[in-house]
Amino acid sequence: MIDLKQYYDNRAQEYEQIYHRDDPVRQSELAKIKNLIRNSLRNKSVLEIACGTGYWTEAAVKSAKNITAVDYSTEMLGLAKAKNRKANFLIDDAYSLKKVSGNFNAGLANFWFSHIPKNKIKSFLNTFHNKLQSHSKIIMLDNIYNNEIGGELIKRENDENTYKNRTLSDGTSFQILKNYYNEEELNIIFKQYSSEIKTYFGKHYWWIKYKLN
Repeated sequence: MIDLKQYYDNRAQEYEQIYHRDDPVRQSELAKIKNLIRNSLRNKSVLEIACGTGYWTEAAVKSAKNITAVDYSTEMLGLAKAKNRKANFLIDDAYSLKKVSGNFNAGLANFWFSHIPKNKIKSFLNTFHNKLQSHSKIIMLDNIYNNEIGGELIKRENDENTYKNRTLSDGTSFQILKNYYNEEELNIIFKQYSSEIKTYFGKHYWWIKYKLN
């Protein structure tokens, strides 16, 4: 398995460059997502998975009652802590969440779903959902596949997952797991957990908002 922790530890200092690309459509979609997060998580106790540098934590804390944000990368979490003093940060494994305790009625997981091996989706969602109250609101978002951006989509023999090559500014290269989904696939995955699902597909990003059964 590709070491995502090492990749994101190495990438931490340059990670947020992806949010500052000179692309009006991308910036418009990001602004819509920030508004969605602020409005949906207002006065909620939020558990955020794979918070990274805290870019989305920063949007959530403006309206949430409180937020516990989890990541496995020490470098990413260090940056997140430096700019989000209102959140509680934990180093933890998203597949176990053993260190997470609290009474949460909302969840957030941005740009994480695409890194989950397909055979681990169900176990991850069960672990995540078990940390939340019934009827909690959850938001997830990730990238839409675009063959003009991010290089070749790599497939391996006897592997249902797909991969992308990533090169950092220092020349270090990684091949990371990166799965892409269409709206139908997402609805099939999430319908067993919720009867209230809303999805949005833009040019660059998709998001899903659902209420746990």
